[in-house]
Amino acid sequence: MFVLPKLLFGSIIIGLGVTAYGQDTVKPQVVQDTLNSKQDSIQHNPAIFCYHVEVMPEFPGGDKALLKWLIENVHYPKEAKEKGIQGRITCRFLIDENGNISDVEIVKGLDSDLDAEAIRVIESMPKWIPGTQNGKTVRVYYSLPVTFKLPQ
Repeated sequence: MFVLPKLLFGSIIIGLGVTAYGQDTVKPQVVQDTLNSKQDSIQHNPAIFCYHVEVMPEFPGGDKALLKWLIENVHYPKEAKEKGIQGRITCRFLIDENGNISDVEIVKGLDSDLDAEAIRVIESMPKWIPGTQNGKTVRVYYSLPVTFKLPQ
């Protein structure tokens, strides 16, 4: 006998919660229309860029190739080496629809010489495989840490 009232009480609580939530929400069609219009403007406006997309941009050959390329192309600045400065610099750059790199900037710097070297190396990278959203290539911001470490 006590089972039925407990189940009935639980159903009433859940029903009220759904009803109260439903009154404060926007109609699903309005939300879908808004999403569709935003998506259309993203697809037709090359000035808009993303931070995360369905398929992120990729260095030709993947992460291992990127690491190898960085090792071969980063030159430790003499002044920073003499001062014993080492650490990680976080860079951000834009990869456009064609895989070109632009807008390279330092998000977290370390030393002006090391920062300049990180920018130089990123700007000299080959074209990347661009990111895609809904089957179309898009502009994507990409963050990359560049680590400078002196031999022990």
